[in-house]
Amino acid sequence: RLLQRLGANVVEAVAIVDLPELGGSKALEEEGLNVFTVCQF
Repeated sequence: RLLQRLGANVVEAVAIVDLPELGGSKALEEEGLNVFTVCQF
């Protein structure tokens, strides 16, 4: 959201590790972003 407030057009997010129990990737996907991770832990 911070980047969007600054005028960026965010369409994807990338991370090395996804921690599904924290719900971060799910929240980003619900915002309409494509999320890519190397592994889930």
